[in-house]
Amino acid sequence: MVKRALVIGCGSIARRHIKNLRLTFPLAEIICMSSSGRDINVKEMRVNRTIVTFSEAISLNPDIVIVASPASHHLAHAKPFLKRKIPVLIEKPLCAYYDELVDYDINLRDLKVAVGYNLRFLPALKVVREVLDEGVLGKISSVFATVGQYLPDWRPGLDYKKSVSAKRSLGGGALLELSHELDYLNFLFGSFSEVLAITGFSGLLDIDVEDSVHALLKSKTGVICNMHLDFLQRRPTRTLKIVGQYGNLDCDLIENNITLSFSSDKIEVLLCDTHYNHNDTYVEQLNAFVNFSKSDVAFSTTVDSSIEVMRLIKAIRLSDQKKMWIQLS
Repeated sequence: MVKRALVIGCGSIARRHIKNLRLTFPLAEIICMSSSGRDINVKEMRVNRTIVTFSEAISLNPDIVIVASPASHHLAHAKPFLKRKIPVLIEKPLCAYYDELVDYDINLRDLKVAVGYNLRFLPALKVVREVLDEGVLGKISSVFATVGQYLPDWRPGLDYKKSVSAKRSLGGGALLELSHELDYLNFLFGSFSEVLAITGFSGLLDIDVEDSVHALLKSKTGVICNMHLDFLQRRPTRTLKIVGQYGNLDCDLIENNITLSFSSDKIEVLLCDTHYNHNDTYVEQLNAFVNFSKSDVAFSTTVDSSIEVMRLIKAIRLSDQKKMWIQLS
């Protein structure tokens, strides 16, 4: 049970969290604070109360805090609550730059910190993990992970050039905004030992961040993952293909379906649920976070796995800069 929840941020993802808090804990007091400290409207945000300062937020002693501000503010906004051992769910990614963690004066591993990679709760990815654990495909040789969606279509009615996604100063760009792929590839295959990458600035969107990322990630077990992220595809796409010793697995993460192909005439449908509501991943994530906040039950996206995502992001940026493979120690 949650009696009082604080959400920091008032953008689309903050509104989603507020909606799901209201749905899941209808009796809870929900409080919202703008990440910039400006006044916001109670009715507009559909909350019980809005506040302006962190001191006021701390004095309310919320049961949980959800940090849904721009990535460049995540660690700073989480700090005052973590210092008081209040459980915090930080929206993905953990931060904007890996080096932010070096000077952070809080040991995140010792506290109730969760990171919001909600695709971990997608039924399709759960089935993929089961297939890999059971060894159905045999030895895995290569993986292809692709995600693309036209940025101007993300938030209808809003100027995409003014969005967090389009601003480098706020932690925008395809690499951070679409880092779900790095999280689930790391979850499924790895840790990774080498990275080769190119980030693209097509100029088609007139923004100051990369609008595409093309990367090869080599795992310590020899699996080669081909990853593509972009803000450019007019038809939303999110797919995963795994090539194994005995067959292939094809997963559509938007349509929530999976097929196994062992030969041209032997195809097995493992999952087909095209009517799945993707908001359910956020609701399940919220429930898992609340359980994590009140018990010793582990949360799926750990601090360590989220730090590993930031290490990969740093390596991808460095590889693009140096035009070479980067070794991950």
